Amino acid sequence: MSENSDPWILVQSALEDSRWKFRTIPSVSRDSGLSEDAVRDVLADHESQIYCAVHPNQFGQPLYTTVGRAPRFREFIGNLQKYASKTPLYFKQDMR
Repeated sequence: MSENSDPWILVQSALEDSRWKFRTIPSVSRDSGLSEDAVRDVLADHESQIYCAVHPNQFGQPLYTTVGRAPRFREFIGNLQKYASKTPLYFKQDMR
């Protein structure tokens, strides 16, 4: 574990690692030296400072970052466009 043993500082540091946009609980656990349960507790205790991504990763794990690093409106629109482009359109046939 790091010199600073404050669990929130350890979790915050892992979440704000510039190599990643979002982190999973196992990756935060590995980088912070805390157990996964401890990371969950810290995230719950600092809920107002944590942003959880709308969609999980490809393995179904929730993705987290700090509120200050959360996606902005432009990223939201990009994700919305990506989702909409994969959604089939259904047209009602004229039944005359």
